[in-house]
Formats: sequence, C-alpha cells, structure tokens
Amino acid sequence: MACLDLRANLNFLEVGGNGYSHFNSDGSFPSDEGSSQEVSESLFVGESRNYGFQGGQNKYVGTGGIDQKPRTLPRNRTFPIRGFQIYDGPIHLTRCTFKKYVPTPDRYTSAIGFLVKNPWQITPRNNISLVKFGPHVSLNVFFGKPGPWFEDCELDGDKNSIFHDIDGSVTGYKDAYVGRIDNYLIRHPSCVNITKWNAVVCSGNYAQVGQNALWCLIPNQLLIVPLPRGVLLCSSAWSILSKA
Repeated sequence: MACLDLRANLNFLEVGGNGYSHFNSDGSFPSDEGSSQEVSESLFVGESRNYGFQGGQNKYVGTGGIDQKPRTLPRNRTFPIRGFQIYDGPIHLTRCTFKKYVPTPDRYTSAIGFLVKNPWQITPRNNISLVKFGPHVSLNVFFGKPGPWFEDCELDGDKNSIFHDIDGSVTGYKDAYVGRIDNYLIRHPSCVNITKWNAVVCSGNYAQVGQNALWCLIPNQLLIVPLPRGVLLCSSAWSILSKA
C-alpha cells in the first residue's frame, strides 16, 4: 500500500489498492514553480486481485465493490476510495486509464476525487484530458457529500472544487468545467447537472480570486475583517455545452 505526493511531472505510474493512489498539492501559492504537476500515461486500479490478509499492519478488512469478497482496506469500511485526488493545483492529468472503482453500500468510490475536509483553495486551471475509464468504474468523478469523512463538506476547498475537462473524456462535454453541483457562482442556464457525481458541468471561462483578510488600522485598536478566499468567478462569455 503506497501513496504518492509528488511536486513534479510523473510518467508511467501504475498504482492500485490504496485509498487515494495519487494526490497533488501546490507549493507556495501562487508563484512557486512546484505548484504545477502532470501525471501521464499511467494506470490506476481501485481493486486488484491482491486481497491481502488480516493481521500485522493490516488493521481494516471489508467487502470489495467488484466481487463482494473480503479484502484489506486502507482505512475503515466507510473511507472514500479515490484513484486520483485533486487539491490546490494547477494539475494536469492526461493519457491515463482507471479500472475497478466500484462503491459499496458503506463507502463512495470514484476514479477522480478531491481532498476531503479541504480548507484550501482549488484553482480552475486544474485540467484533465485523454483519460479512459474501464467498465467497472461507477463514478468517473465525485465531489463529496456530507457524511463520514466528508463531515459537513462546507470548507473553502470543498465548495470550490473544480477542474477543466479539456476534451470531454471525463464528462462527454468538450472544453467544459466541472464543479460541485451547489456552486451557484459558476452556474448559468447552459450548465448540466450530473447528480450521481454531485457535479455540475458548465461552459465558459473561470478564474480564481483570493483574499485572506482586510487589515484596518483604527486609532487605539486593530480591526481584522476576514474575507472569503478562493472565490470562482464566471466570465461574461459562455456558450451552449456540446457533446464531445
């Protein structure tokens, strides 16, 4: 069981069998050269034929989503399994394949997901292209819902999760942005809901605006006014979504 957190380009990765096979974070936002990563030509497998065995460091055992057989788990049976986990960014995922990501009654499982309980901003420059999903992938992407591990799902990074589906290989809509279904800052009349992903797919151009706090110096006191950060703004130009 391994988890990779890399701040560089990555080619020819083959991973499987853990909670989140690969996840990306940035350096010192927004100008650090290490804040951009690419993963390409890689295979992600949610459930391999290695079922593991209970004992030693294998603390958790539960049912698999593919064949309902007992197998070791990275966390308890409610832990959401994600093949590629996005946060911060910008990241580029391209020419990759996902296989065997099937949920169970106890947990969500998706090929692509996001950091849970994420207090940090996510850039709309995150993009995905030329990816493939095997027949045993129930959720191409999942934006989380309130419940175990996600908790209220109301932190900044939870609410503004987003990525650019460049060629439509994730959603079927070319040059579209995918965000959480209740992100009303990015919605317009042409957007399409994908309820099982808790996602909305929208055309247009999106940018990120960040403000941490406004410092006001008043005689004899210092007033700090917190402001929201990581707000996503939609440009005035948007078009009707078309299938890829």
